[in-house]
Amino acid sequence: IAVIFNEFTKTFESEIDKELIAACEKVAELEAKGLITNSFLVELSKKTGISEFYITNEEGVTEYCNNPNGIGFKISDDPTTQAYDFYKILLDPGLKVCQEMRIRDIDGEYFKFAGVSKKGKKGIVQVGLHIDDLKDFRGQYTIV
Repeated sequence: IAVIFNEFTKTFESEIDKELIAACEKVAELEAKGLITNSFLVELSKKTGISEFYITNEEGVTEYCNNPNGIGFKISDDPTTQAYDFYKILLDPGLKVCQEMRIRDIDGEYFKFAGVSKKGKKGIVQVGLHIDDLKDFRGQYTIV
């Protein structure tokens, strides 16, 4: 039973990874069109079930976020931090990152984060799914 359950959870997590990356890509397209504001991200969070959105500038500093506390957060180039996986996107815009569900460094909450590069300019589009919001996650298809 444990082996079957483990396989199920791997498949489940893989599907969530695909949806989060696809959601990042769609948000990156909206950002490239100039449609992103903090209030837009608040509404998008409600619509998609995605807990948090972070969109950085070319230096990795968050410019847009549905969580006001996230504005100004800088993704670190320190390999010992959780955010370092996403810093690498600034160095390689073709990189797509999806972390496993784990405890977030800054507050001890369980999150799964994914990120991609902005379209046409340097920066990062990142989404986070809190474990409590997993049941409300509706995925990429709710982003238009």
